[in-house]
Amino acid sequence: MTSVDDAPPNEVLLDLIQSYRGQYSNISDLQLISNTHRYREDPLPSLHCLLDTANPEQRSIGSGKKVLDRVRVKLVYYSADNRDIWKMYQTIKQIIVGNNQVKSTSQYPSTGIEWSVLGDVDFDVFEINREVELNYFDMVVEAVFQDNY
Repeated sequence: MTSVDDAPPNEVLLDLIQSYRGQYSNISDLQLISNTHRYREDPLPSLHCLLDTANPEQRSIGSGKKVLDRVRVKLVYYSADNRDIWKMYQTIKQIIVGNNQVKSTSQYPSTGIEWSVLGDVDFDVFEINREVELNYFDMVVEAVFQDNY
């Protein structure tokens, strides 16, 4: 059995999104990639999920006590098709907001996540060369989880 300590929030979010492949046609062939930014050879479309920042609780507490820590996770979606960006944003948003208290996933029976909230979302395009553009959005999800000291 997986312990809470083995459930990094970025992996939990990817596993959650993976579980919706049958319900949303636009994520059925989506490449889910963890802990790395996009490399030139990565397939498109792809969703990258990275740990961004953490804000650990640092008040004085006794040993063996539980505290809530905040971790920001960045989801970055890349596509060569600019028409795809808005629909994928809507899909990922529905999954994240609809599961803001994800206590377990197929891979992580106990995530430790108390709640999560969708933060800023940025849309952008950058030109690879004069003929190819890469469209993307990145969204921040703040996950609050229990930790033991």
